[in-house]
Amino acid sequence: VARPSDQARGGGGGGGDAQRAAAAQKAVLSVLGDPMVAGGAMMNAGEQNLVSPPPGDEQRMQSGARSMQDLLLAGDRDAACRAAMDCELWAPALLLSSYMDIETYTRVMAEFARRNFVVGTPLRTLYMLFAGQGGQLFEGGGADPLPDAGQ
Repeated sequence: VARPSDQARGGGGGGGDAQRAAAAQKAVLSVLGDPMVAGGAMMNAGEQNLVSPPPGDEQRMQSGARSMQDLLLAGDRDAACRAAMDCELWAPALLLSSYMDIETYTRVMAEFARRNFVVGTPLRTLYMLFAGQGGQLFEGGGADPLPDAGQ
């Protein structure tokens, strides 16, 4: 049963969903600019900084973000995900992989845990379990050991 408020917004029939989708797309394009328009914000994005990296890694991370963006625009999600991982852009890599397939997502999550957390720490354990890698919890590789607090 359609509510009166749905009918007033055009939601009483099948066409309402299409109208809402078109309105949402129009709203997004009004904010971001149409990527197909020459000279628009998306056409010049290669000249902008795409991430706010920690000091010292900015050049590598900016290059990785540009590479990832170019690969995504070319439709190559696998290569874009690898580029993000190579430059340790973990948030984009994890987000992108979550929209791909479960094998890619678990591979990215496990690599994130290995590269960022020390073996045996609760965070590494948590992320390895999220990745379905419980059998590899105590395998070496990855982050350097934590410094001894007494030193």
